[in-house]
Amino acid sequence: MNNEYTANYWLPILPFGIMLICMELKTDKFNLAGIKSALTILVSICVIITSISTVKLAIDEPFRGRQGLLDVAKWLEECDYDKGIADFWHSQCITEMTNGKIEMWTVRDLKDISFQHWLQDKSHVYAPEGKVFVLIYGVADRTKEFDIVVKGNGTLVYGDDTYSVYELEDVSWMGEQK
Repeated sequence: MNNEYTANYWLPILPFGIMLICMELKTDKFNLAGIKSALTILVSICVIITSISTVKLAIDEPFRGRQGLLDVAKWLEECDYDKGIADFWHSQCITEMTNGKIEMWTVRDLKDISFQHWLQDKSHVYAPEGKVFVLIYGVADRTKEFDIVVKGNGTLVYGDDTYSVYELEDVSWMGEQK
């Protein structure tokens, strides 16, 4: 996530602040002609602006709408992959887009591999067995930085401007085996 989203998260409370000012003005017997209608219009404008700014990021970059993710999911399904590894923001999206045909292991970070022990199946504390891929979001040139590709002796099997998919020969080093 970026800082823009964090700022938008707090914007919806802005109209409530203005409403508090309205209540304060009402109790202090502050009397200016048209102040009630001006503040009502101001609150309405704030609600409209904060509503637009809050959902703008989700409209510009939908959660499951990153360019090419659906194409990657279809390609993985066509190639008969059924087990994969990805970061938190992508792993469950692949499972969802393939209607559960691909089981994903979620890792905290692709640079420093450790399995998440929450928000996934309890059996995922163990390393996957069989034909396994790793999905990396970002430019293919950066993937040399990731331990998972180097230690797993990964071979690039899919790559575009946004995603790289590596098939891993060995994932036993990642965690306990069943």
